Amino acid sequence: MLLTTVVALALLIPAQAQTPATAPAEPQEQKADQKEPPTPERTGIHALVGNLGEDIKHLPEMQNVYIAAIGGGLALAVHPADQRFNANLQSHYRTVNAAWGWISSRRKS
Repeated sequence: MLLTTVVALALLIPAQAQTPATAPAEPQEQKADQKEPPTPERTGIHALVGNLGEDIKHLPEMQNVYIAAIGGGLALAVHPADQRFNANLQSHYRTVNAAWGWISSRRKS
């Protein structure tokens, strides 16, 4: 469904004219064009916790509710298969470690 939508939109959007590629600039010109980004007013721990109050204020927005609901629903959907999946991972872990132990013992000889 998603692939069909993407293809349909790609066909509806008119193709843009291609611009000819320009020759690469000299290295000195490239260095002159590069500018360092400005240093932020606050850095370090202060910048990390400076906007914490505003971040907490935006937590109860609907986008976060949707993300939490989707994640919770997916977790509930796969929960019945969780025990079997973990058992398969553990048996594979034992197999890989046994094989690696055998390979390691052969390499030491």
